[in-house]
Amino acid sequence: MPVLVLVGAELLLAGGGLLLVTAGALGPDPSWSGQVLTLFVITIAAAEVVVALAVIVAAYRRRGHIDLAEDAE
Repeated sequence: MPVLVLVGAELLLAGGGLLLVTAGALGPDPSWSGQVLTLFVITIAAAEVVVALAVIVAAYRRRGHIDLAEDAE
């Protein structure tokens, strides 16, 4: 289940990146600004995945299981 949450977040960031590239290409000034901002979005997405997976692994080592539906203790 936690991996599905990460997949959902990645889909949202990918959609944002696609929007930035499209807006940059169709805007009045077709410079590289949309593409450069998309590189920042990709970098942020990669960092988010690394941190989230580290938290999931740490929680698994501490509890022995991961269940997002369970109340936090």
